Amino acid sequence: MFLKRILPTIIILMAGLISFSCIGEVDKTFQNGWQDDFEVKVERKLEKYGFVPGAYYIFSSRHSKSENWQEIMTFRHDDPLDIPKESIQIINDKVAVVFMGWKAAVTSDAGKTWDIWNAEKDILDWKGVNYGLIEKITMAEDGNGIMILDPIPNRNEPKELYTTDFGKTWKQTK
Repeated sequence: MFLKRILPTIIILMAGLISFSCIGEVDKTFQNGWQDDFEVKVERKLEKYGFVPGAYYIFSSRHSKSENWQEIMTFRHDDPLDIPKESIQIINDKVAVVFMGWKAAVTSDAGKTWDIWNAEKDILDWKGVNYGLIEKITMAEDGNGIMILDPIPNRNEPKELYTTDFGKTWKQTK
C-alpha cells in the first residue's frame, strides 16, 4: 500500500525536478559600443537542470561609462547558440538596434530608453516559435528603418516591417 501511494508521488516529483529549468551563470559575453557614449552587451546564460538544454540571452546597455547596466530584453532559445553579434548594431552616438528570434529593440537616446518589438504581441494572431523570424534590421540615423522577416509559410507573418520613428511603431507598409 505504501509503494502504491508514495512511489507515484516520488516519480512525479523527480520528473518535475528533471524538467525544472534554472538559469545558470554567464558563459559568454559580447559587447559593442560607440566611443564613450554608450555600450550594448549580450550575455548568454545556459540553462541548468532543464530537460531541453537551452540558453537565455540577456541584452543590456549603459551610457556614459556608468557602472550600472540596464536590461533591455531577454530572449530564451531552445538551443545554446553562439551570441548573434550581427544582431547588435550601433548606428551612431544615439541610435542602436538589437534583435534575436522574434524580439527587437531600438534606442534613439544612447541607450537611456528602448522600444521593444515582440512578435508575440505585435503580430496579430501570431502562431508562435519562429527562432529565425527576424532576419535583418536596417535603421537610418533619421529613424527610418526596415525589418526583414523570414516567416514560416502559411502563417500570418509579414515579410517586411517599416518604421519612421526609431522602432516605436512597425508597420507593414511604408
